[in-house]
Amino acid sequence: MRLEDEFEIRERLATLERKLGVVSSTAQAVLQLLQNRRSLRLELYIVLLIVAEILLTLYELFVHRAA
Repeated sequence: MRLEDEFEIRERLATLERKLGVVSSTAQAVLQLLQNRRSLRLELYIVLLIVAEILLTLYELFVHRAA
């Protein structure tokens, strides 16, 4: 009997490759979630800045000019 057969090298290699594939897919999914969270936060900051600019413009138009 060969050592390769005795220690089931081929079967273990196939199992290891399958598990590494699962780990790789999971890591990619987590990375994508983190990137999406970062993008969403950045979009929120941009919207808040636009709202602040609009409010400042409205203040200048109606309150500052009236005084």
